[in-house]
Amino acid sequence: MFTLVDLGIFVVIVMASKNLWNIIVVDWAPLSHAIYTEARIHTAVVARQLTYFCVFLAKSTGTRMSSVHMIGHSMGAQIAAFAGHQLQLEGNEKVDRISGLDPAAPLYEWPHIESLDEVLDPGDASFVDVIHTNGKHLGVIFPSGHVDYYPNGGQHQPGCGFYPQTNQALGFASCLKPSFRPGQYTYRTLM
Repeated sequence: MFTLVDLGIFVVIVMASKNLWNIIVVDWAPLSHAIYTEARIHTAVVARQLTYFCVFLAKSTGTRMSSVHMIGHSMGAQIAAFAGHQLQLEGNEKVDRISGLDPAAPLYEWPHIESLDEVLDPGDASFVDVIHTNGKHLGVIFPSGHVDYYPNGGQHQPGCGFYPQTNQALGFASCLKPSFRPGQYTYRTLM
């Protein structure tokens, strides 16, 4: 789950070039470009629609959830988690794999969540792998998958610029850049 204006396009290009998969991109840009708190609320709507689509896909084409790999960046990782969980609650088989690219932290940690169902965890798919690149800032730092990768310690990435501790105003803006790093790491991995 990406917006097409972010790193998702790199992953799509690489996957398509391998000719191994059918690729479906969830472009939720109209809902994600709201104020962050509103975008957070919209993630539940997007996750429900993704769940409905997966059920439709399974019923109309025979696609098994055990062959589905969801990849989500930031809030998109949390959307994939919620959809994976919802599919199971509705009696569908588990999604094969969810890859969380720097899952969003703001409003996805206690006390902002009502249930762990809203947050990426190993129960959301048969295999959950997570790349943490902006932990303790915009991304979660705690383990969220069967396998969690922490490039460069999972917090500050090369080329980030100012660290958030140096200047709160500049630091927040400068730490946006490392949240895009997992897409670059994924792109290089798939090449």
